[in-house]
Amino acid sequence: MTYVNAGHEPVIIVNRFGVKERLKATGPVVGMSPESQYKVKRIFIEPGDILIGYTDGVTEALSPRKKFFTKKQFFMILENPAPTASKLIKQIKGELDNHMGGAPRFDDITMLAVHRKI
Repeated sequence: MTYVNAGHEPVIIVNRFGVKERLKATGPVVGMSPESQYKVKRIFIEPGDILIGYTDGVTEALSPRKKFFTKKQFFMILENPAPTASKLIKQIKGELDNHMGGAPRFDDITMLAVHRKI
């Protein structure tokens, strides 16, 4: 896979053992400067790997007591991930719902997961 990450949260690759790699930023946030340069990187996605991307609204989701969900909580889930992309999203969503306990959202909560089967 060839990718560029323009300053967003890193896409994460997980396998059955947990976090395999974080695809960190390869340049500044889009729109910061017309002269911005971005490195193009490549990574091999193995069969069984799941890529998961998320917005900061996931790790900044607030509980009724105004406590963030945190990256630490997010990565704890990824260290023992569900076996498919759809189940992983459901796993994270369940933890987020428990954390938020019905508190209103103040930011988007967006996740995307892709599973390489073969």
